Amino acid sequence: MNRIQSLRASLIILCLCLVCGRAHAGYTQYYTWHQKPDPIELQKCVAEMRLIINTRTNILVGPNGPETMLVDSTHVDLNGIGDDECEPFVFPGDLGFNFCKTRALPYDAVVTACLLVARDHFPSYELSISSDGSWPDDWQDGSKLYSAVLGRTPKYPMSPVWRVVGWRYTLYGSAVYIALICPAVLLFAVPWLIKRRKK
Repeated sequence: MNRIQSLRASLIILCLCLVCGRAHAGYTQYYTWHQKPDPIELQKCVAEMRLIINTRTNILVGPNGPETMLVDSTHVDLNGIGDDECEPFVFPGDLGFNFCKTRALPYDAVVTACLLVARDHFPSYELSISSDGSWPDDWQDGSKLYSAVLGRTPKYPMSPVWRVVGWRYTLYGSAVYIALICPAVLLFAVPWLIKRRKK
């Protein structure tokens, strides 16, 4: 294997590691409060979340087991049950960054439906929502649950990347990917162009 082929193989492996690393970390939903939620709007939001949660109590547990409360007037705390348990979904959570790793287990549909409700009540400048999954494919079960219970079509829930992580990190992340992609393109394109010229 010559030097260029070795570099190509290394870059391919590096790119695959970067792309696949997220999938190995665990499927997660993210939500970030940029300001404290309005108490009245929070109560309305949690009341609608309760309607969704009440349809799936057979797959959910509270913070201290099956008999504990999942919802009160301003707070949600739930998890999957048994083997389908992962991390708790706590809403509204803390001011700032929050997340819930669901590993796409059945209770993920409840979590995503609740986040769709949150989007109805809080715009992205107040609450950023993002996901390891894509809209609408990976949120399909949550979207169907939301529509079945509330009788309306959900809004696009995701926030722009810059709102989730900030401008500095967005630019830094873009620079890192460009720094990795440009050499990879050159390693593939330059030898191809040289071969074409020789013909």
